[in-house]
Amino acid sequence: MPSGNPPKKGTSRSTVAIVIAVVIILAAVGGGVYYYESQKSSSSSSNTFTVAVVGPLTGALGPAGTPWADGVTVWANAMNAQGGVLYQGKMMKVSVTMMDDQSNPAQAVQLVQKAVSGDHVDMLVSGFLTPDTDAIASTIQQLQVPLVANAAEDPEFQVGNPYLFSIYPTTAQQMQVFSTFFAGLSPQPLNISTLYANEEAMITLLGTTIQLMGPSYHILYNQTYDASSLTAASADSYLLSANKPNLQMMMISDEVPQNVITWVQEMKSLNIRPPIIFSEDMWDSPFFISQLGAAANGMIGQDNWAANMSKAEASGQFADATYWYQQMNATYGHTIAINQLPYQAIMAAEVEFAAIQKAGATSGPAVAQALSQLNMPTVDGRFQANSLGLDIARAPFVVQVQNGEPVIIAPAQYATASFVYPLSSTWP
Repeated sequence: MPSGNPPKKGTSRSTVAIVIAVVIILAAVGGGVYYYESQKSSSSSSNTFTVAVVGPLTGALGPAGTPWADGVTVWANAMNAQGGVLYQGKMMKVSVTMMDDQSNPAQAVQLVQKAVSGDHVDMLVSGFLTPDTDAIASTIQQLQVPLVANAAEDPEFQVGNPYLFSIYPTTAQQMQVFSTFFAGLSPQPLNISTLYANEEAMITLLGTTIQLMGPSYHILYNQTYDASSLTAASADSYLLSANKPNLQMMMISDEVPQNVITWVQEMKSLNIRPPIIFSEDMWDSPFFISQLGAAANGMIGQDNWAANMSKAEASGQFADATYWYQQMNATYGHTIAINQLPYQAIMAAEVEFAAIQKAGATSGPAVAQALSQLNMPTVDGRFQANSLGLDIARAPFVVQVQNGEPVIIAPAQYATASFVYPLSSTWP
């Protein structure tokens, strides 16, 4: 078992007691709880720093998981091109192992256990999107593995897990940006229909944002649905119900990239074209653009990356964004290089490794404690965790697809283009 006290980040006494009890019981019966530090050989005894990436490289989330994994590869290659990473006074080459959970959260748990308990890696990069994070949250707490996840603020961050951190903007930060942007739209009032995947964090985010817009905004239709069972026929049924008279905005939230494609394709087939189509999931805008072509033009949504990051980088909040864009473009081409997801992965790797350097060891409690103390700019925005492990320093962008490229339209200080409203009154 690693030495040192567990970090204090909202940990309840009952949670700690349960974990201790489980360890005692398993030890008594000859079982084993494999810990991050005690069951692996020390990095200082080799010249390789090992990293495991657990995520959905195939399956429903594969189109999003693959760019995420690409980001870690680019980070590792860039470090190795500079001689490696400095750890415990020596330069070490980075070795990355990709582990595909096939978009199956239960399999993600098994792979995390294998990476930590079997392969004894130095750093784990996982928790891609909320489903994986929810599945592995209790596992990383048992294994004492600190994890910087790409996950929305949801109940897993409210239970006092001292090893779980997020690089995703908090609900409050997103609401502030969205509400300010929507309040500036004209003409008003704004009539909105909303369609949500059955995912709690997104329902809370978008629902609360709309409520904060004030009395001049009207929800004409509000419906949750099971993202796993969306078909063209079911999408048509929802869309026809949501297409109310004087509809000005259709809001969609769906973590499955192909479902967003289905929504827009069916809107086009039904000739439903409100002035604004807002997708919370524009973080994968290059995939949407590649699948939708000109039909993607005019779509807006949340992102934290665009091809031109000059204003954001100049603000001091984004570190070496131009450099990392060049690295992504050189390795995978422009389409991947304008996707937000690789940079979120680079950010996760930057933050986790910075904490390991700060701790001077890969011991889980020490690294988690270091994570809770970081305040640093990264390629995808500043990282600073609150007591729940949520990043309170990273604000989202509102992005619009214009001429086949995502551009930043809000907040104003980071905007690289003006919002076009409406882009077109008819489908291309």
